[in-house]
Amino acid sequence: MSKVITIASQKGGVGKTTTAVNLGASLGVFERKTLVIGIDPQCGLWLSFGRNRENLRGGTYDAIVNSTEPSKIIHGTEIEFLNFIPSNIWSNDEETRYLTTITKDIMSIKRIIDKIRGDYEFVLVDCPPSLGAVTVAGMAAADYLLVPVQSEYFALKTIGRLIRAARIVGRKYNPNLKLLGFLLTMVDSRTAASVEVVKSLEEDLKGKVLNTKIPRNVRLSEVPKKGRPVVLFDIVCPGAKAHLDLTREVVEKTRG
Repeated sequence: MSKVITIASQKGGVGKTTTAVNLGASLGVFERKTLVIGIDPQCGLWLSFGRNRENLRGGTYDAIVNSTEPSKIIHGTEIEFLNFIPSNIWSNDEETRYLTTITKDIMSIKRIIDKIRGDYEFVLVDCPPSLGAVTVAGMAAADYLLVPVQSEYFALKTIGRLIRAARIVGRKYNPNLKLLGFLLTMVDSRTAASVEVVKSLEEDLKGKVLNTKIPRNVRLSEVPKKGRPVVLFDIVCPGAKAHLDLTREVVEKTRG
């Protein structure tokens, strides 16, 4: 049975898209058929797969606003088992229509995913850095919630609001939503401060932090520029190895 994992955080710059792209690619490398969907109006998901506006035949905007069948806007990648649907919003007017449509119908993203989830083992949903209607719709569509958390002292302040939002979504829209875990990102094990923050977060979040930690790694930051997930251009770098480890952990935690 397919699993839908929504990747969300109200804070920008914590690695949501990085996680979606590189976890998706690693699942594909392990021959787990995977679809990554960008629902962030500002999402640059397509950049990480080497695409530009001219060679995108459609995306999330078309499915939400124009009722385009999602099967018609799926794009392939260099990895046989990995596809993606980009967010393709190019103007303020389009963004307004997109947000208005989702706000009026929180279950719209779930209905789109339900049409195609049977073709995939994993569907990863990349959300915007907010707790607005789009993120709520992403959580309403999910089986699991994965929360990237930058390893910094102020991280817990943002986590609380997201968990409260997830509980509301669970009560109103999706009683089956489960917390997959908190993924610590941009960890620098060379510094005592970073190690201390990781230890503090693990203690405060009481067993809900994933074992895998994503290191601060320049190769991960190069993904949009190179237009390829990190496993395709440096599979032995720490960032690639961490996402392969994350993939094993995600597969195990979602088993059954």
